[in-house]
Amino acid sequence: MIGLATPDAKGRRPDPEPIVSLDFENDGYYWFLYPLFEGLAERTGQLIDLYGTALFNLPQLDDLQSVITQARLQVEAMPDSWDVLIGWSLGSNYQPAPATAVWSIVYREAFLELLVQFDSVITDARRTGQAIVCLGD
Repeated sequence: MIGLATPDAKGRRPDPEPIVSLDFENDGYYWFLYPLFEGLAERTGQLIDLYGTALFNLPQLDDLQSVITQARLQVEAMPDSWDVLIGWSLGSNYQPAPATAVWSIVYREAFLELLVQFDSVITDARRTGQAIVCLGD
């Protein structure tokens, strides 16, 4: 979940609205964005990942906005749908198998809507002075 950070007894959690939801493990949208998230982590020290928490304060919102803008440009250049590599299947403990690529289909229009939601969270963070929190599992 990605949304505005609000204090609670355990630290921070996202506000219910607006919010961006990514299924980190099985989501081609997330895995398409992951290389951009890695670059963002190099600049900010905050990685939007499967299990951790990332917190983007006001000074870091420009970096986050830059990633979303770059993603939008990439997605706009893609076909109506495409496959994204989301991992590798190695079989099971009982029946190992050669590594097989696991793909997920993504749709340009749905992706662009997701990026609009991300923009909305960033806009609200700037307007309210709140941070953005990204929570993994």
